[in-house]
Amino acid sequence: MNQGKMKVFERPRLIEDLLLVEGVSRAGKFLMADLLAGCKGVEHVQYCGLFEHLPYMERLGVIERDVASSILQCQIDNSAYDMMVGRNLNFRLSDKSSIYRSPHLGEYLQRSLDDNNDQIHKEIRQRYYCYIVHETLPNIDLYLEIYPDLKVITIERNPIDLVYSWYKRGWGRRWGVDPLDFSMSFQGDQGPIPWFVYQICEQWETSNEMDKIILAQWQLYEMSKKALEMLPVAQRNKIFLTCYEEIVTEPMRELESIAGFLDTEILSVATNVMARESLPNSHPKKVRDGKLRLIKEMASKQCFDLLCGLHDVYEEKGGMFK
Repeated sequence: MNQGKMKVFERPRLIEDLLLVEGVSRAGKFLMADLLAGCKGVEHVQYCGLFEHLPYMERLGVIERDVASSILQCQIDNSAYDMMVGRNLNFRLSDKSSIYRSPHLGEYLQRSLDDNNDQIHKEIRQRYYCYIVHETLPNIDLYLEIYPDLKVITIERNPIDLVYSWYKRGWGRRWGVDPLDFSMSFQGDQGPIPWFVYQICEQWETSNEMDKIILAQWQLYEMSKKALEMLPVAQRNKIFLTCYEEIVTEPMRELESIAGFLDTEILSVATNVMARESLPNSHPKKVRDGKLRLIKEMASKQCFDLLCGLHDVYEEKGGMFK
């Protein structure tokens, strides 16, 4: 055997039906995940940071593609199996991914008591295993390569609301310096940078806090748009586009469309989930003017105009990618 560099062996997949709930941070992914509990055959949502880190690390050449693919597949199978047997459930009440938020709580608790893991595996292997990932659309080709039956729900939100929410959460200054930022930052000329600004590193590092956020949103839009345009039609059809505003104002209509996309049906518990989340609700645009004034005060004219352009595209098309 060659004693040089080893190649990872391609193992068989445990699960085929992987469902990603994807979108920019603060777009409403956990709200969407709550609604998916009202669809038959969709497992309770899980989150694992590694599943969003590996694709951009491969994009930037930090890790080889075959290694990233092997780790993703192995760890997703591991996580899915844990869910099958009721292991490592999130019992923290206030978490959006808490098992207590699931209308099927009793089923998951029962799994943790059952001893016949092989039978459990056979019975529920064919369900959708659902994971939340942030800012993954630019690198979605890696997932599509590993999982031919992948389904992706991408959630968009008005750029003004996203920029404001990022500002309130400190995402113009926390990258790489806040120990509670669990993403992987990269070395820029002056310090750490988030992966999605690597193409405009010098401009981003010399910008003020609000401009950094606007530039980040613009870069994510441009990279996501390019990624979608490069996909063949068959793969593009594996991605369902929705937006936060439609989820909030027309939740049942959106859920019906998503159920069709997943080739499943809506369960009666869906109405209970909507009631718990106070859905439907008023359109977010009613409180947008105050956000825009704050952004304008802090942003440069160039970046404010850039944001207004993104906003106009979003409002005209009902989403950036539609």
